Amino acid sequence: MIQINANRVRYGIAEHTIMTDCNNFKKNSAECNCTYPGCPRHGICCECLSYHRSSGELPACYFDKAGEKSYDRSFENYLRRR
Repeated sequence: MIQINANRVRYGIAEHTIMTDCNNFKKNSAECNCTYPGCPRHGICCECLSYHRSSGELPACYFDKAGEKSYDRSFENYLRRR
């Protein structure tokens, strides 16, 4: 369950303060398919891309539901699933 109130996002029981001025935050959050509980980058695409690129990974939005649920965000997994 995700609840969005201004700059506070609640993921189940964990709550995070989002420090962003992103005009698309609500739209991005609604479309984000990441199921990682408590992700502090949920709905902040630029931070998500930067985080996963620095780890040699792709974000959840590159994967279908089954691929995303595996949490294997490697380029190799992406290519196998294509």
